Amino acid sequence: MISVLYGKYRPLEFIRCIPHIIKHSWQRISKGYCHLDVLDMDVWFLKTVPDLIEELRKSTSSFPATVQYRYIEEHKEELGMDYETYKIWKFDGGEEDSKKEKIDELCRNEWFRILDRMVFLFREADEDTCSRQSRYLKALEKGDKSAGFDPAEENELREYRDSCLKEALGMFYQYFHNLWD
Repeated sequence: MISVLYGKYRPLEFIRCIPHIIKHSWQRISKGYCHLDVLDMDVWFLKTVPDLIEELRKSTSSFPATVQYRYIEEHKEELGMDYETYKIWKFDGGEEDSKKEKIDELCRNEWFRILDRMVFLFREADEDTCSRQSRYLKALEKGDKSAGFDPAEENELREYRDSCLKEALGMFYQYFHNLWD
């Protein structure tokens, strides 16, 4: 990204930035973050966490027991058992195993839906990736400086992004110990 920003338009500026790029890379390798991440932690978080959750979704082969517990408790009449019975249920092939596989597949899909929702909400909370954009900023990007700033619209956008962030952080907190594979 740096080479695109500096290399194409200002090659000397890019050359001047090489020591800083190396320093920031080394800090990220040795500490996991660099001082630029600390200066803009909110942006770093909203850019990094959705990508991490997406990567988890792609690579995971499991789901949290809480998702399975909730599914079984919600469907216990249909399944003919509660979660405690399910845990001690012996699977010995045949119809029981296909029933377990079906439950596991439904729980896995529910887990993927939860992860997708978290990613969506974190991306909506980020001003750069939010699907709702300010008409004023869109006009400025197109070069139209005659567009008027609307504080009510900006407040509405801020409230929307804040509500997305609040829901995303709530889900992040709820499933924090389940974000592993």
